[in-house]
Amino acid sequence: MAKYQKGHIPWSKGKHYSEEARQRMREAQQKWVRENPDKILQGENHPGWRGGRTKSSEGYVLIYKSEHPNHHQRNYVLEHRLIMEQEIGRYLYPWEVVHHINGVKDDNRIENLELLPNKGKHNNRVQKVYEENLFLKEQLANFMNIAT
Repeated sequence: MAKYQKGHIPWSKGKHYSEEARQRMREAQQKWVRENPDKILQGENHPGWRGGRTKSSEGYVLIYKSEHPNHHQRNYVLEHRLIMEQEIGRYLYPWEVVHHINGVKDDNRIENLELLPNKGKHNNRVQKVYEENLFLKEQLANFMNIAT
């Protein structure tokens, strides 16, 4: 016979704690965190740490920099922005845009990066590249006698 029969409800199912009990648990956890900062599994201490380098869902490379003034929520900074900051010798302003010239989001070589003053200039640059690509596509089609 099985240890638990079909329909068995565990004793802890639906257990609710009072507000006072939740506050005591919260305070105990905060006290433990204050007393054991070296045991917190965050950043380099976390077992899943992979060197502080990851890729975003959009394809950009992110670097872990908790001390950076412009880090995102999880203490990561876009690598292409870090490289441009090193090149110009200062932090970037939030409105400045670093454009990937060849369009490859993880190609962060300095010769592939271009600093633009704002998103409007970036949109103009992207539109210009798009129009150049259409022109080249049309020229290739004419050369190969292929209808577009």
